[in-house]
Amino acid sequence: MDLFTHMLQLLSPMKLYDLREQSHVYRELAVYAQELQGLADQLETMESTAFPSLGQVDTIALWETLLEMVPNPQLPLEQRRQMVLYRLGTSPNGFFQQALEQAVLSAGLQATLEEDPQTETLYVRATGYTNDLQAPDVITRKVLEILPAHLQIQLEIGQLTWNQFDGADFTWDTIDGLDLTWDEFSLHGHEYYIKEQQT
Repeated sequence: MDLFTHMLQLLSPMKLYDLREQSHVYRELAVYAQELQGLADQLETMESTAFPSLGQVDTIALWETLLEMVPNPQLPLEQRRQMVLYRLGTSPNGFFQQALEQAVLSAGLQATLEEDPQTETLYVRATGYTNDLQAPDVITRKVLEILPAHLQIQLEIGQLTWNQFDGADFTWDTIDGLDLTWDEFSLHGHEYYIKEQQT
């Protein structure tokens, strides 16, 4: 419903105004509605731009650029919104488990976090990437920028070593048959190495 029709519907039950099309009140309301509609459109644009949770594709892409995130058009819009919100939710005081996991996720890394208070070490064990367009070393750099500087960070992205890879007697056909991306293989290759050793 347009703004003018809405105004007429609100005023009509009062029976105080002449709302026929040829009346002065009708014409005056039409002018008001036209100006107010322009303001309403501006507010709607401002709202969708200022609040990432309401943003459309173009708005989210602007937020991602502003936050130095690499836009990935292949991800669902809602997931991109969540990553922007996670990044915006990162603050100097957000050093609780859940806040840190969200911060790491906003950098493009799915991971579990475990702290060892005795050695003041935070173990970050990668389980996947949220953005295939970013190189793993870029994601690693962003994760390290986000995490607390007072802790030692042990970032575990994949457990397959080159010696294991060389000793596993994988052929290229075997690797190709796994139907994994290189990033997925770097994260989960050790699982296939263990299976290979058990056969």
